Amino acid sequence: MKKIIAILTGLVLMLAAFGAGAEAAADPLHEHLAKLGETPYVIRNLEYGELEPGDTDPADFVALLNEMTVEPSTAETPDGEYIVLAFPEEGIRFDFFETNPQENLFRLVNKDGSEQLFKATPADGLADIHGVMFAWMYALADAHGLTEEIEAQMPEEGWVRDSVMGQIWMDDRASLEIFLEDESNFKVLISWAGSAEETVEWTYACTYDENDQTLHAVTLVQDNVKYDEQGEEDRTTVKEEMSDAVFSLNAEDRVVITNAGDEQLEGKTFGRVPMEPEV
Repeated sequence: MKKIIAILTGLVLMLAAFGAGAEAAADPLHEHLAKLGETPYVIRNLEYGELEPGDTDPADFVALLNEMTVEPSTAETPDGEYIVLAFPEEGIRFDFFETNPQENLFRLVNKDGSEQLFKATPADGLADIHGVMFAWMYALADAHGLTEEIEAQMPEEGWVRDSVMGQIWMDDRASLEIFLEDESNFKVLISWAGSAEETVEWTYACTYDENDQTLHAVTLVQDNVKYDEQGEEDRTTVKEEMSDAVFSLNAEDRVVITNAGDEQLEGKTFGRVPMEPEV
């Protein structure tokens, strides 16, 4: 479940950064993606079996795949599990390998059983091709009622629960929010608006220590976000690294960061923003 939520969260950011897909060079994958509306297809793997698209719109996933360039590969075909995009009427399928997803390898299997291996090259900031296919498959599984609801394991009380339930914290123009990512993992998002057109975002993936009510970061991703006159955003990842940051509440009821991993955040403390009363 952690992998599912991480991928879907990442897709929200990616789809904001990449609107319409770029013109793709002619290759079997992009040729078939271009005719999804007129050609029956299914997606399957071992966990969910065969999933028909139904009313699920594939446009967002196709846009992400169309941002990738594809070329034949001479690498060794990976072993292990894969996600299948199949076109039953044509008798062909594409296998997207889970093993070493950063290699972005997938296989075309033709009606006569012949095979050809391809490598996809994502545009800057995009996930691996298996990750996009996993999210597409999960969307279909969710539409078919095959996914499980998250049973959140979170604090029964305390500042972390308050934050997850909608509490926002501020320090000047910087805001801090905390989200529940899955059953027991949290995300801390710090946004610092330099102007109406530019914002810096730091996203920390964290675990919770219930003994002292602190959040301990595992990874840090920093993005620079620019907005044009139409409100469209251009997102650039500046760094992505392991993190030792710790978030805690001090005696003044302010969130403090230790080992923030960025000098811009050192010394900042975040106070509660008054919540609007429920109507």
